[in-house]
Amino acid sequence: MLHCHGKCLSFHNASKCSHPLFSASFEVITPNKHLLAIRGRPAILGCEFTPDTDLSNLVVTWQRQEDSRVVHSFYYLHDQLDRQSSNYQKRTSLYSSELGKGNASLIIAAVSPKDAGWYLCIVSNTKGTGRALMQVTCGASFEVITPNKHLLAIRGRPAILGCEFTPDTDLSNLVVTWQRQEDSRVVHSFYYKQDQLDRQSSKYQNRTSLYSSELGKGNASLIIAAVSPKDAGWYLCIVSNTKGTGRALMQVTYGAYYSEPRISILVNSSALKVQFETEGFPKPEVTWLGEHNQNLSCHMEIYGQTEDGLYFIKSIFEAQKPVVNVTFTLKNHLLNQNLHRPVFLSYDKDTTDHMIIALVFLTVICFLLITGIFWLAIKKQKKQTPSL
Repeated sequence: MLHCHGKCLSFHNASKCSHPLFSASFEVITPNKHLLAIRGRPAILGCEFTPDTDLSNLVVTWQRQEDSRVVHSFYYLHDQLDRQSSNYQKRTSLYSSELGKGNASLIIAAVSPKDAGWYLCIVSNTKGTGRALMQVTCGASFEVITPNKHLLAIRGRPAILGCEFTPDTDLSNLVVTWQRQEDSRVVHSFYYKQDQLDRQSSKYQNRTSLYSSELGKGNASLIIAAVSPKDAGWYLCIVSNTKGTGRALMQVTYGAYYSEPRISILVNSSALKVQFETEGFPKPEVTWLGEHNQNLSCHMEIYGQTEDGLYFIKSIFEAQKPVVNVTFTLKNHLLNQNLHRPVFLSYDKDTTDHMIIALVFLTVICFLLITGIFWLAIKKQKKQTPSL
């Protein structure tokens, strides 16, 4: 026991007394008397003391007040953890570079509920000895996160919009709502331990679901079946349970692979046309390449949209030469789709012209023959008809 002005004080208040061996100005303080530590995260227990640049005599000890278990100990210029409680092994540290400035704060990694309680920060150096007390409580922070902030959804396939939250095994108070951010349309809703879809947007009816068996584990991911272009946009995952309420945002973009291009070849007396048709999403980059991979500008694209929102493209290359050696290329950058379709044709232009003339001549002959046969049939019918 120490005596100050005739009063007997405990060691806890020793720093407030004058003593021949210690300076009256020596202090040890915990700036925050209470710390709410979040489970699974590091906790910093602040402690400050009157510094001395000579650390050779510095002793810092953190211990639990209720049972004096050693949490962390420092002296002889090193951590001394041979008597450290097993509950804190490899989980504690000091800011060693800050000790000369009077900072004896303790870091506890990955806090657990067992870390809750009262802690003593005890410091001694050439200027004095002191201690300070603080309380640590442990709580679970409530979080809602979307692990992937952006999702690329593919036409005709299901899309899984990931969402995770701090779980509570009691689902009676769990509310999960997915909605579109731009207009607050309800995409999917869950409460009272079951889906509640009476206010669900008609665009999503019979197309959405949750992993019901995973809700107790903190998984609120949404499945959208057979995505379409209208499903693209921003989505909010909103979750509430007994531990808190939170929300997270994510974006969905839509893409459709372009179908195998359908080829058509059109020939007339002046030119040959090669045509490809295909559908996909979004608008692609289309080029025609010559036999030396040079870009060919003499082609035409016709765009339109199908009933289900796909882009329909008709690309036509017109050749004036009797030999065609070109390649049709299409790039869907969103889906990293690259199509290359080579076309090689050789035809005799003069022969083609002669064939066209011959076809016209044959058509005329056939017409005359059919007309003659028809006339003869009528004449024969008149002869067989008896006169009255």
